[in-house]
Amino acid sequence: CMLGLSRGWGILAGSAAAVGVAVKLVPGLLFWPMLAGRSWRAIIAGIVVGGALAGWTISEVPIDQVWSGIMGTIHFQQGVFPDWMNRHPAPDWMIFLGALRGLPMGAMTLGAIGVCCWRADPAQLPAVLTASAAIATAWLATHAAAVGVFYGTLLLPALAYAALWPISGALHLRRLAWVALIGLVQIGAALHPELAEEPRMVLYGMAVWLVCTMRLAEVAPPMPRWGRMAAAAVIGAGLVMAGVRVTQGPILPPMPEDGMDAMPQGHGAGVGGVGPERNWNPDMPQRMPGQGEAPPPQKRD
Repeated sequence: CMLGLSRGWGILAGSAAAVGVAVKLVPGLLFWPMLAGRSWRAIIAGIVVGGALAGWTISEVPIDQVWSGIMGTIHFQQGVFPDWMNRHPAPDWMIFLGALRGLPMGAMTLGAIGVCCWRADPAQLPAVLTASAAIATAWLATHAAAVGVFYGTLLLPALAYAALWPISGALHLRRLAWVALIGLVQIGAALHPELAEEPRMVLYGMAVWLVCTMRLAEVAPPMPRWGRMAAAAVIGAGLVMAGVRVTQGPILPPMPEDGMDAMPQGHGAGVGGVGPERNWNPDMPQRMPGQGEAPPPQKRD
């Protein structure tokens, strides 16, 4: 998708994004810069490819099962909380950044993408769309990695985009300094004794997001006065929200009204796992529904 955007190949970009949505819903966010940039060819290609994939899926799987799977995924995500911000809280500064990675960082991401893509002229648009896709990918990866370090693999396209910045055009020390920031953050997070793998990945993802944002600022048209004021308001509100979250202490995720029977298997992965050694939520059972007692070990002859 990012390759298609960088080359101006709208059909490839829209088709790739549609295939991503068919695999996992979150790549649908990549259509936002296409829509804001009025890249109609990419959007139409996404609709056509997505419609074909949806029709193929419905022809093989009943529509009620497809809908149930989508709603089950949404229901599942509503109960997933970062374990390190609750059961074994990280340092206050890390909880602050962990809270900042969610709605505040998402609002800044979507707002910056929308304004920059809308104001870009045809000559600027490919570079602006590519940077916007990288920022969106970096935010998704950072947000998801807080509950599972394996989601950090989503960060790879944005990391490659950030790492290639110094050699795209003339070489500037400023670009090298921004890219070096990613390595410094990774080293600092790895050496911090109180951080688990997930908050380390969050720090790493936020550094990549920041570098991609700086690259967007370089290729996008100047932000208008009203845009700067709106960005300042969003940043201020995000800092306040994150500060309030730090003062709240551990927060347990809400349990579904219809009980644990409606909770998808593996729900505990986002909240620290299920079991006496990882179950920080007193309302959770020791095992998921359908998981009986472990069979006794068989004796060998």
